[in-house]
Amino acid sequence: MDSLGIPNTPHNPGRASIDTGNGASDVGSLMRPRSCAVPVGSATLRSASPGLSTEPHLTVVPPPAPRRGWYQRWGKRAFDLAVSSTILFLVAPVMFVVWLVLRVTLGQDVVITQERVGLDGSTFGMYKFRTMHWSRRGRSIPYDGPDRRVVHKTDTDPRHTPVGRAFRKASLDELPQLMNVLVGDMSLVGPRPELADIVDRIDARGHRRHSLRPGMTGEWQITGRQDGRLLHECFDEDLPYLGRVTLRNDLAILLRTVSVVTGRGGR
Repeated sequence: MDSLGIPNTPHNPGRASIDTGNGASDVGSLMRPRSCAVPVGSATLRSASPGLSTEPHLTVVPPPAPRRGWYQRWGKRAFDLAVSSTILFLVAPVMFVVWLVLRVTLGQDVVITQERVGLDGSTFGMYKFRTMHWSRRGRSIPYDGPDRRVVHKTDTDPRHTPVGRAFRKASLDELPQLMNVLVGDMSLVGPRPELADIVDRIDARGHRRHSLRPGMTGEWQITGRQDGRLLHECFDEDLPYLGRVTLRNDLAILLRTVSVVTGRGGR
């Protein structure tokens, strides 16, 4: 026996044990403080035994990130490279004709670069064919209407040209963006990238739409673009796409884009 009057166990001489019906338990382990974990929503509350701690410790467990399918992780980029390079090869003669016509009618700097907001809120240069004259503030053409510094272009903007309108209606001015897809700034399908200064004005670089590469076409291109609304007015219309990034859906959007361009056309 030890000094407490409890017999020593043969397996652990000098240590006391108590039979609880499930085998002997060490008295020392019974007397040590234990902790308990109580789930509280997405957090876990851990506290010591009563009398041992007066301040509970709160451990926040973040919700698991949504799982991305194989297409979003690997297939989408491979699809973009294969399809964009094929289209670029096929439409190269068309792009040369468009460039030549615009060069004759509008002068130099036919291909322009616009600062747009892309993946993770970063800025990139998006390529486009310039289908309008340069800003009226640099020309001597009178204009009675809203200032472009606070509004988007309108159908009555004096910078428009007949050739430019035709190219815009057929969305031929967007063809240089195939190069953006090849270098990885854009995808064929995704949320449409907005101008960087507009995104900064409305403080939307952290918008969920920027969790994917922006697309040449997308939900807004086949819906909201045709009813006259501006892109920054319908940012959330691209959000459903974030939950259905699949090959089948991308193909469907591309086919609907062809229908829109060949039917009602762009603006």
